[in-house]
Amino acid sequence: TVQVLNLLSCLKHAHAMSTLPEVQWGLIHGLTFYQLVTSQEGQQRIETLLNALVSQGDKTLLNRISQDGDRLAQTLSKQCYLFFSSASRLTYMGFKAANDALSRPTKSPQRGLVASKAAAFLRAASRHWYDPALVAGRTNDSDTWLDLANRAFDAGSPLARAAEVLMELGQVEGLV
Repeated sequence: TVQVLNLLSCLKHAHAMSTLPEVQWGLIHGLTFYQLVTSQEGQQRIETLLNALVSQGDKTLLNRISQDGDRLAQTLSKQCYLFFSSASRLTYMGFKAANDALSRPTKSPQRGLVASKAAAFLRAASRHWYDPALVAGRTNDSDTWLDLANRAFDAGSPLARAAEVLMELGQVEGLV
């Protein structure tokens, strides 16, 4: 229960910081404290919220990774380790490295090295992405592959976001 209180405190602090993405409070709206601590649905919603926070959704957010984001990720990993999983930490580190690589000139050797590091972090994070709703968004039987891909991206899937940034960096081997 202490970790949930720490988590809520961290999220409140993150919400107040303009350098960080908006906290998607709606993902945990309607859940009781008991449900956040004990239910699988509560755990999944928290994981989705944290992945959305650390995977930096669109490009404007991807460019806003900051020291505040570093502090938030470090605090979450120390005080809320039951909720801020290895996947969340690795996802954050992967997108941080990707942002660094994207900020460098296209042909620079440093860009390639940092992009490889980003691909390694995101591959390691993907080994922890088990929840189909987190990876692909909600599905139904009549969806085409393109519909699934678009829905996953629109739902903030870390897999879809990782695929987009790795393609942009030319790290195709990071997708396999």
